[in-house]
Amino acid sequence: MTLLIQRTFEEQGQVTLVTLTAPAYQVLKRKGGYLQPDPFDYQLPFVRELAPRLCRIILHNHEQDFGFTLQRGNPIHIKDVHPGSPAYEHGLRPNDKIIELNSRDTTYLSSEQIIEIIETSKRRRQLDILVIDLAGYEFSIKHAIPINSLLPFVQSGQRRGKYFKIDIYMIFLIYLLSHCSVINNYEQYFQHYPSRFGLTEHSLY
Repeated sequence: MTLLIQRTFEEQGQVTLVTLTAPAYQVLKRKGGYLQPDPFDYQLPFVRELAPRLCRIILHNHEQDFGFTLQRGNPIHIKDVHPGSPAYEHGLRPNDKIIELNSRDTTYLSSEQIIEIIETSKRRRQLDILVIDLAGYEFSIKHAIPINSLLPFVQSGQRRGKYFKIDIYMIFLIYLLSHCSVINNYEQYFQHYPSRFGLTEHSLY
């Protein structure tokens, strides 16, 4: 190999090398992957759909857990997501592969360490989790694309759902109360407008 590199350099004046860690090389061979000479374009539409998602899940008010269960594997993946939970509203779904927890690679974590990280995050009310769906994971293996939270094509998983609606309503309410000096009965408007925004008492729970 050394002689081949030396001869190529002498003939062409340059050498292009592609390196992999030993574990990555073994995974690549086991999965039947291959390397492509063309640069990886993460801006392609179909690639963006397969991109990993970095979600910062923050527990609000009465929420006591993130709302997902785990299934052992390499890497570990999400078994189930409770509808309406913080995890669900951040876009986590069953079979998502968990690549990182709080910036730590799950490949090198034991089950006990993973549980400890999640329990500690519950007490701190925040968890950073990097996930990728099954199709994206298989694509990354096939094309030998590394996955970590520092890569430029990682998407940010934003929370959507009840708290997003409440924020819109509160912004509107503050605007209404600050600009409508003729309103004397604020309680009447507070009770009237939630129904127009699709909000009910249960939106807070």
